[in-house]
Amino acid sequence: MFDLSMHILQVVIQVTIHVFFWSQLSQKRFAFPLTVLLAVIPTTAVMLITTYSDWSYTFISILKLTSCGLLYWLLFRGNLWHKIKALLLTAMISACCTISVEQLCILIYSIDLQDLNTMSAVRIAGMILLQDALFIAAVCTGIIVHRQKNAIKGQIRQLWIMMVFMLVHMLFAGVYFLDDAALHRKTDCVVQFVFQLVLIVIALIQYYSSLHTQMLLQKNQELQQMQVQQQFTFDYYTLAEQRFTEISRLRHDIRNLMQTVSVLSEHHSLKATAAKMVADIGERLNQTKAVQFCEHSLLNTILTLKLQAHADEDIVTDIVLQDINDIPISEQALCSYFAALMDAVPQAILQYATENRVFSLRSGRNAHFYVVKVLFPDTTAEQIISQTILHHDMIRSVMEQHCAMGNTVTLDNAVTVTMAFPMKN
Repeated sequence: MFDLSMHILQVVIQVTIHVFFWSQLSQKRFAFPLTVLLAVIPTTAVMLITTYSDWSYTFISILKLTSCGLLYWLLFRGNLWHKIKALLLTAMISACCTISVEQLCILIYSIDLQDLNTMSAVRIAGMILLQDALFIAAVCTGIIVHRQKNAIKGQIRQLWIMMVFMLVHMLFAGVYFLDDAALHRKTDCVVQFVFQLVLIVIALIQYYSSLHTQMLLQKNQELQQMQVQQQFTFDYYTLAEQRFTEISRLRHDIRNLMQTVSVLSEHHSLKATAAKMVADIGERLNQTKAVQFCEHSLLNTILTLKLQAHADEDIVTDIVLQDINDIPISEQALCSYFAALMDAVPQAILQYATENRVFSLRSGRNAHFYVVKVLFPDTTAEQIISQTILHHDMIRSVMEQHCAMGNTVTLDNAVTVTMAFPMKN
C-alpha cells in the first residue's frame, strides 16, 4: 500500500511538471488544473498496468512514450510538427535530468542504481532531486520561450522567482540527504516528498494567479485605450456632422443663387453654357450631402464618409438600418462600432474578391436582442470574413463591453456575420 501511494504521488508530481513544461511551449485547450487532472488519470492507469506486469522494459518505455504523446496531442493546440518538436524536447530534457541526478546520487551518496529501482527511501530521495531538476528545466524553458515572444508583463519575473525557489529547495534537499541516517529513514523522505508537492503546487498557484492578474490589468488598460479611441472617433464624426450641417445650409444658399443665375441667363446668348455650369455645380453639391440610411444623423455621416473613402474600389452596398435608436450601446460605442465595421467589411471584400464586390448590411430589433448582420455572396471566404470582422480590435472591444454575441454561418449561398447585442431590461 505504501509503495502504491508513493507511485501515485510520484506520478502526480511528474505529470504536473510535464503539463507545466508543455504549457510553456503550447497553448492549453483547458485550464491548468483540469489539464493536470485529465493527464493524471490515464498516466496513473498506465503506471499501475506497467508496475504490476511482467512486460519488458522496452515495451513499457514505448507504452509510456505513446501515452505521453497522445495526452499532449489531445490536451494542447498546435500543428503536428510543433507537437513532435515539443515531445522530443520533453524526452531529451527528461533524459538529461534523469541521467544527471542518477550520476549525482552515485557520486555523492555512494548508492547503487539498484537502490533507485525499488520504492525505498533512497529512491524517494532521488525522485525529489529529479523532480526539482525537471521543474527547474521547465522554468528555464519557459524563460527562454517567453523572451522570444511578447510575454505578459511580469511573467518572466515570476518564472525567475519560481526557479530561485526550486534551486533553493534542490540545494536544501541535496544537503539534507548528505546525512546517511536521513537518507535511509523512509519517514523523513516521505515528508520531504510531500513537502515538495506542496511547494510545487503553491509555486504554480502563485504563478498562474499572478499571470491572471497581469492579464486582467492588461485587459483593463486595453479597454481604457479603446474607450479613449471611441471618444476620439465620436468627436471626429461629430465634427464631421457639424460640417455636413454647415454645408447643407451653404448648399441651400448656393441653390438659390444658381436658380437666380439660371433665370437671369434665360435671354443670354450663352444660355447653354450657363445651364451646364449650373448642372455641374448641382452635381458637386449632391456629392457633399450625407446619405440618409437611418434616422440617426451622426451614423448617416459616418456611413457616408466611409463609403466615400471606398468609392474608387467598386464596392456595391445595400444598407438598411432599422430601429437604430434602440441599439443598447452608448453614442461613443455606436459611432466607433459602425466606423470600425465600415472599415473591416471593405477590407474583407478586398482580400477575397477581385470582382462581384457586394455586401449587405442589415440591423434591427429582434425579440431581446438588437441584431446587426453583414451578408457576403461568396461562400468560400468565410474564414477571411470572420477573422477580419469579428476579430477586429474595436468591434471585439465594443461587443465585449456590451456582452454581445457574434458568429459566422454559411447559408443560402451567402456568408452571414451576425452580431447580437442584448437589450437592457
